Amino acid sequence: MVKILGIYKAIPYTGEARRLLTRGFKIPYVDMPSADDDKGDLSARLESTRVALEKVEQLIAAASDPEKIILHNAFRLPIIELRQQLTEEARANMQRTTVVYSEAQRIIEEILYAAIRRKTGSPHKRVNDIDGFQDEVTFVSASLLDAEGQEHETHGVSRVPDYADAILQGRINPQGKVELMEETYAKLSYTGGGTFGQVAAQMALQGGLKFMNDLPEGSSLVVTMRHAYHAGRLEWIVRQAVKKGFACLALFNVGGKGRVAPEDGMEPRWGTNPIAFGVPTGIGEPGCIGDTATTARSEGWVNVAHLNGLTIPLGIVRTPEGEQTIDPGGVYRKDGRPDLLVPIGGDVAAYKGAVLGEMIDLFVNALSERTPGEPSPPKSNNLVFFLCKVSEEVITAIREQLHHIESCPTASGDPIRRPGAQGLEMLEKAKRDGLSIAQGTWQMVVDLHKQL
Repeated sequence: MVKILGIYKAIPYTGEARRLLTRGFKIPYVDMPSADDDKGDLSARLESTRVALEKVEQLIAAASDPEKIILHNAFRLPIIELRQQLTEEARANMQRTTVVYSEAQRIIEEILYAAIRRKTGSPHKRVNDIDGFQDEVTFVSASLLDAEGQEHETHGVSRVPDYADAILQGRINPQGKVELMEETYAKLSYTGGGTFGQVAAQMALQGGLKFMNDLPEGSSLVVTMRHAYHAGRLEWIVRQAVKKGFACLALFNVGGKGRVAPEDGMEPRWGTNPIAFGVPTGIGEPGCIGDTATTARSEGWVNVAHLNGLTIPLGIVRTPEGEQTIDPGGVYRKDGRPDLLVPIGGDVAAYKGAVLGEMIDLFVNALSERTPGEPSPPKSNNLVFFLCKVSEEVITAIREQLHHIESCPTASGDPIRRPGAQGLEMLEKAKRDGLSIAQGTWQMVVDLHKQL
């Protein structure tokens, strides 16, 4: 008999179950919550689904095998579907606060500067020369707000408490210098010195673009970077390359145990391991950029739900035993085995996401030449990106292909949006009207600002 409590789809009726139904099986009474029930707020309605589901699962546990199937299909599935609907509604209606862009920038910078001062005993001094920025802190703050403004809160303000703690605990070395370790044919290899991942990635990119300045169109280069903390969104790095007329492919692997297991695995073995593509449409233009984690949702997305006391939809996180869960807190469990992020593909094709995540892990290690026994601290990001200097003729051909794609008719009548365009529009609006930040997240940052 299938394990009913681990199933979230209809189970075909067996002959015995059909005979029970036709012979007048008496279905027990369950106080079923309804989709059109307006009583109470979302939290109360979600609680009602929890109570009803608990009752049904008790009935299922005590039932015979054919009765289990009937109870599952008749009661359990509708409750789960309603819970999914309410969970997504709660996320969409999460309490938020509007913060002036410059005010958020000031507070984030002051937190990071204060953490560095507390750790080192002196004010921060710039170590890496980042084009267009005063120092490492102003650059990291800008990258976080860029993500938050595009409504990628997973890599935005929610990261500030972790970064401050990482500085205080020594997981981020604010004085780490990004250095070129090796230059071989068509490849540059950098070390981040344990600094902020955004800084290490930026310095590696600057070095790669400078190296290619005098090379002819069509030239390609591989750039690797090792030993730096969490590096934020790949889109931030790729967009800079694209604006200068380079096609760019970027891959991260995330150090430590990560949050993802092999198929049927009970312990994590790699991280969300994102991949991003960038294609230029003209010098100075943002081009087309696609950036995605290899999990159904990024770890940061789960963390935002955790910070704000929300549940998450099914299909995002599973237990080590393979059962789906709506509790984001299990991912951060310290005792015993933590819950695991589900790869892209979910129930239907998680093996595809798992293959992609594992291969990025191994591929980045291979190209960046990880040595045997080399430690891999948590959130230590290693980066590989490929740059190709694109000619104006090729860019013209890219525009033609884009026009062909964007001319595709849609069922809704809405125009096709090129990858990355909507996020940049949101960013401009956020700079003008203020950032909409999850209230729980912002309160945590404000409290941290007072403490430091």
